[in-house]
Amino acid sequence: EFVAAVHQTGRGTKYYRLALRGFFLSSKGITINPTDISGEMGELGKWKRVFVPKATLTKILEYVYQQNFDYGVADECAYKTGSRATATLEEFKKSNITTEEDGTVVMKVLDKGFHRKGRQTWFKIIPKDLLEKLQILFARHGDNAFATVDADKLRAVNKEAYRQFLEGQALELALSEPLHFWRHMFAQHMLRATNWNYDLVAELGGWKGSDIIKKCYGAPTRELIRKAGLEAIPNI
Repeated sequence: EFVAAVHQTGRGTKYYRLALRGFFLSSKGITINPTDISGEMGELGKWKRVFVPKATLTKILEYVYQQNFDYGVADECAYKTGSRATATLEEFKKSNITTEEDGTVVMKVLDKGFHRKGRQTWFKIIPKDLLEKLQILFARHGDNAFATVDADKLRAVNKEAYRQFLEGQALELALSEPLHFWRHMFAQHMLRATNWNYDLVAELGGWKGSDIIKKCYGAPTRELIRKAGLEAIPNI
């Protein structure tokens, strides 16, 4: 009832729902499923159609690289692998890199999990150009590529770049989520690159299902829906 009342005011309910589920878990030892205390995705759902062209993302990355090479690699890792900020800064270690039988280089990344169920392990593909940059950081800092990266300073540098190259909803998203912005961009660009294959993008980016991508990261564009409809409806 409380969540419903908050929702009626027009506010997002995400953090209220997380707090309520956390309360039941810590006080009663009861795990409440997201579907048991559910609601709109709030602010996250607001950005589900925000897309920034690759050329603009390249300018942003170039700006960050000019300020600090390590910060640029961190942003590029988050963008190219879809990893969350904490996982990027803590899990990109030389000891987590493996080369699979087909020659694919992957990074073993422990990422966000639900309460006490534990964190999820994902194997993120690392393209050759990104691996070369990571190798530079391993040589400088040891096992953890981003051992010296200050998350707050990285956010500040990112915001400087966003203000220069973004506008409208894209700028709102970037300033609101200066590190998580790159996970959104991974979803948007990978969906287009895979012809909107949500299940594949979920596996590559580290989502447990495709529904969350549709709700928060990459809803189908109106143009895509109209085009599919115009092609298919006459045939039924």
